[in-house]
Amino acid sequence: MLVAAVGSLYANDMKSFFLKDQLLENGLGTTKPVVSITDSEKTKNVLIELNGKVADDGGFVYDVLNKNGKKIGSFSYKPWLEKNPLYYELETGDVILGENAIYKSVYDRIENLCPTLDNALLDYAVHEDQIAFIGTKSGDSTVCVYIQNISGSEPELVDSFKYPEYEYPANVFIGYDQSGNLYYDYCESGKPAIRSFDPRNRSSNTVLLNAMNPQVSPEGKYMVFESTDGFNVSQQTYSELTLFDLKDKNKIAKLDGSRRVFWAGDYLAVKSLDEAKLGIYDLNNKGVKVKDILSPDLTVKVDFDNDKFTVKAYKFQDNTFSKKNYMESL
Repeated sequence: MLVAAVGSLYANDMKSFFLKDQLLENGLGTTKPVVSITDSEKTKNVLIELNGKVADDGGFVYDVLNKNGKKIGSFSYKPWLEKNPLYYELETGDVILGENAIYKSVYDRIENLCPTLDNALLDYAVHEDQIAFIGTKSGDSTVCVYIQNISGSEPELVDSFKYPEYEYPANVFIGYDQSGNLYYDYCESGKPAIRSFDPRNRSSNTVLLNAMNPQVSPEGKYMVFESTDGFNVSQQTYSELTLFDLKDKNKIAKLDGSRRVFWAGDYLAVKSLDEAKLGIYDLNNKGVKVKDILSPDLTVKVDFDNDKFTVKAYKFQDNTFSKKNYMESL
C-alpha cells in the first residue's frame, strides 16, 4: 500500500511542489535515482523507515512497521520540499505520515488523513487536541477549512472560499498560533488574503490583505508570509517575504529569499532564491539578518544549539541521493 496524493481537480495547480521541484523539472532520467541513505524514526506505535526507493512523484518512499515489526504500508514524502515534518505523533497514539496519511493505532492500519477532503488535502496543522485541514472535495473547486478533535470527531466546516478561475496559487497553507487561533490562506475580492478563525467565539475574520502562504513557527509566536497582489508569479506586481509577530499583530521585518523557511530556535533560516545559501535571521532582535550559510544542496532541516547551526541536507549528484550534514558557528 503506497499512499499517494489524493485527487486531481486543481490539485496540480494548488499543491504540486513547495516552491518548485528542480528534480522533476529537470527530469529524473530514464532510471530512477539511487537513494544511498539510511534513515528511520521511531514513535510509540510505529517505526518509519526510508526504504531506498523513489516514488513516481520523485519523493522518497518510507515503510511503516507496527510494534510487532509487521509492515503495514508505505508513503511518499519529499523532505526537501514539504512544509510539514515527516511525521507528527498525536496524543492518541495515532501518527500523521507525510502530507496526507495517518496511522490509526486502534485499527493498526494507514488511512487518508482527511477523507472529507477527497480531492486535495493542501495542508494541515495541529494544536493541542485539535487538527485543522484545508483542501478541496471531488468535483468542487471550493477550498474548505475544517477543524476536528484528534480523538476522531466529525470534521467541522469553519470557512470556505473560491479562487478566481485559472488563478490558483502553488501552495495553500494553514497554521495555529500559541493561543489556538487558526491562520490560513484565503481569497477576498479576488485578491490574496490571510484569514483567522477564533475557536472560542467560532468566528472568522480577515487579518491581512494582499498576503498569502502563512507559515507559523512551531511554538505559534511568529508567522512568515508573502506580501503580494497576485496568486501566481505572472500576476504579481510585487512580492516580499515578511516576518510577522502573531502576539502583537505587527510586521517585524522584510526577508530576502524563497518561501522555503526553517525555524531553528531563536533564529529563522530562509533558503535563497538561487538555492545556494541560507539567510539566518535573529527572531529576538527584530528579525535582523545575522549571516549567510552556504547550502547548495537540498536542505531538509536546520537546528541551533550551543551557538552552532546544524544543517541536514541531501545531495543529488550522478543520479544518486546522499546525506550531507554540516555545522557552522553563529
